[in-house]
Amino acid sequence: MPDEPQGNEQQPEPAPPAPQFNVFLSHNIEPEPEPSPVNSEVSSSTEPQATVEAPVSEVHVPQIPVQNGPMTSFTPNQTADPGQNRIPEGMMPQPITPAMGSGKTKWFQTKKFIIGIVVAFLIVFVGGGSAFAYVSYYQSPQKVISDSIINAVTAKSITFTGTMNVSNSTTKVSVTINSKVANATGSFDATLNITLSGKTYSINGSVLYDGTGDLYFKVGNLTNLVSQVKGSMGIPEASTFSNAIDQLVSKIDGVWIKISSQDLKPYSTDSSKADTCVNNTLKEFRGDKSAIDQVTDLYVKNPFIVVQKNLGQANGSFGYQIEVKNSELKPFLDSLKTTKIYSELHSCDSTIVIDTSSMSTTNTTDNNNTVNLWVSTWSHQMTKLEASGTDSGTTGSMTILPKFNQSVSITAPSSSITLTQLQSYIQTLVTSMSSSSQL
Repeated sequence: MPDEPQGNEQQPEPAPPAPQFNVFLSHNIEPEPEPSPVNSEVSSSTEPQATVEAPVSEVHVPQIPVQNGPMTSFTPNQTADPGQNRIPEGMMPQPITPAMGSGKTKWFQTKKFIIGIVVAFLIVFVGGGSAFAYVSYYQSPQKVISDSIINAVTAKSITFTGTMNVSNSTTKVSVTINSKVANATGSFDATLNITLSGKTYSINGSVLYDGTGDLYFKVGNLTNLVSQVKGSMGIPEASTFSNAIDQLVSKIDGVWIKISSQDLKPYSTDSSKADTCVNNTLKEFRGDKSAIDQVTDLYVKNPFIVVQKNLGQANGSFGYQIEVKNSELKPFLDSLKTTKIYSELHSCDSTIVIDTSSMSTTNTTDNNNTVNLWVSTWSHQMTKLEASGTDSGTTGSMTILPKFNQSVSITAPSSSITLTQLQSYIQTLVTSMSSSSQL
């Protein structure tokens, strides 16, 4: 602060310090963090004191003309000098807001921020915990296996490929299969290779059934197989018996043979009706949700397939070594007799019976045989089924690779022979064999 003037020199006296009202003339001037209380004394060791007794709301700021020029500050007790005290054009004094910048306001804002963080943390923690709990349940082994079985039963279509191998010290058998099932239609193709005494015999066959209940089957590579068998048996190619066999084979090798309900009527009217009834019932079952739910609910209550060993994850699937639990299988089958599907099938054919009277409920583990089930991690659909075992020197293994709800087209063959025609071909062969034996 400059020294006071000496003598009688007429110098403008500096304005005494004014109470701090924090009147801001520009938005660029930051408010002081802690304004002085309104009724407190503003003191200095070298400057005169000024006391303001009126509340802030009663303090009147004198009007000051607005002129262009450099911005200067002023106080309520200072005379406005148009030449010295100028306010930038368009800027007027702002009223005082007592709560602005107060410590209480800062604490309230900080408190709200902390509460927000805590709430956000709880939401993430509780939500994350719930999601973890759900995923843990959804991915539990028994849940995965149960879902895979239910999904297989309720699937609109199933396609699968597979292999089977059986061997012992003298014989080796291998089979490759390819199958499709959709609603009440299905097809099954297989190739069979048998190695016996150093020679391999091959044959293939197919089975198909359509929505009408008609069944078709055929055998391929029959000509080559019969030729090999005749040679191994020492049957002369020019013999009457050999010619009769060749004639039959030429008529049926790779040819579809149709077995319909009409074909069965001459042999058994009851069998014909039962066949038609069973096919219709199975067809309706595929679209009957309540009937399907009955079966799936029974399995949920009696899960007879249990995990013996966890195989981990591979190729997007969970793997489990599984086994059948007799203590759950028996009540499942007993309960199955109360379902709609069983009742209708039994009504179609009285020979369809579930009998568990001799079934044991003791659970046993067979270390010589293993079954591994692989299930998709998220869809819980079977992706692979493996089985292997040994018995009295014979070993076997099987692998099935299923797919569900694929687009499937199964069409009945455009040409075929009837069961009656096949019967006549076989009768001709029998007659030829009788004639040759009399020679």
